[in-house]
Amino acid sequence: MKKIMTIVSLFAIVFGLQACNDNDTNISATIVVNEEQGIQINNATFDISVLDPDFEITGNIFIYLSNDLATVDTKTYSSADSIRIVSFSNLTSETEYTIEIQVTVGRDSLTVLTETFTTLAQASLDIETPEDFFAMSNNRSGNYVLKNDIDFSGVEFVTPFTSSFIGSFEGNGFTLSNINITESRLYNGVFGYISSGTVKNVNLDHVMIGSEDDPIETSSSTKTGFLTGYQASSLSVIENVTISNASMFLTTSSSTYVYVGGIAGESRGRIENVTIENSTISLHTTSNAIVRLGGGVGYGYESSQASQLNVEVDLEYSLEAEISTRSDRTFSIYIGGLMGDVDPQSTNLGMLKEMMYEGNISLTNVDYNTNENDETNYSLFVGGAFGVVNRSFDMMYIDATIDITLMQLMLKMMSIKR
Repeated sequence: MKKIMTIVSLFAIVFGLQACNDNDTNISATIVVNEEQGIQINNATFDISVLDPDFEITGNIFIYLSNDLATVDTKTYSSADSIRIVSFSNLTSETEYTIEIQVTVGRDSLTVLTETFTTLAQASLDIETPEDFFAMSNNRSGNYVLKNDIDFSGVEFVTPFTSSFIGSFEGNGFTLSNINITESRLYNGVFGYISSGTVKNVNLDHVMIGSEDDPIETSSSTKTGFLTGYQASSLSVIENVTISNASMFLTTSSSTYVYVGGIAGESRGRIENVTIENSTISLHTTSNAIVRLGGGVGYGYESSQASQLNVEVDLEYSLEAEISTRSDRTFSIYIGGLMGDVDPQSTNLGMLKEMMYEGNISLTNVDYNTNENDETNYSLFVGGAFGVVNRSFDMMYIDATIDITLMQLMLKMMSIKR
């Protein structure tokens, strides 16, 4: 993996001496960028001295770090002699911060120095091979640039982001192909778990998550999508992506939840200009998990945004509840060609617009395995666009065929909505 040197040069700084003459004291402070560690992308280290020749400080010394939004760190020292090397971590790249040093004199708190610094820009890292792609797991905040098509044929694929990705991935219009995912995880997909990260301008071709002969089986809850299982933050962006010739075969006995979608299992961020074509999703459950299944997104949380989606995915769902795995509690199933279940929008930006769905939605053998002593209610929501949607939407085109086969139907115990 090669680095493109886009890091802003570390500036040689000696912050100036500032005396607090306005408060009639002889207290002053100096701050110098530490020679060895300095100012980096996500951290900064300084050599700080507080000078009190007349012993005027009567209490603690406070060093505050803030950005334009809030105070992000506070360090407290009992004496000037205890201050030397001061480090700040978990900072945001390319962000201006302010350091303020306050001392206690009598009953007053006096500011003796205020200075600003800016963290460095992220380095851009080239992705050229499968090994480069998997190595992204070592830096979940990196800025990555795809430099060519990558074929994963014959390579065991494990998403690099089983924990949250907060960086960026620029695909440059290249393709990741022949990806075969054979193990179930909580967050399944090429990019697994995207938090505040960005994925854009990339194509995925022939992504297989399990197979018809050998589906992925799990007893745990899961969020699964061809691109990502979980887009976890309103700050996240998925943009200009094409997914083609993808297939998913998943079987779960979880009694909690299963969220499955062609783009994302669950989305809390922005998805824009994404096409899925010639793809299939087959989901089989054997318990009373809450199911949210969508050709585009399984579950759209209240902060999710979606526009310019072109979804061509066949959906197949079946339920064969087993007495041993089904508890007596109410549960719901939400299935939609575009999105399974969509919460009310939290902001005015949450409208769903300019979306198309084309495909077959087949519910084959939906068997709740009810009995005469069962007192619970089961709800099934199915739609060509949405299973359930609780917000505004506009400019939709839907060409869907929906087939439902219900087994052991007991109308007095079930609420079926189509």
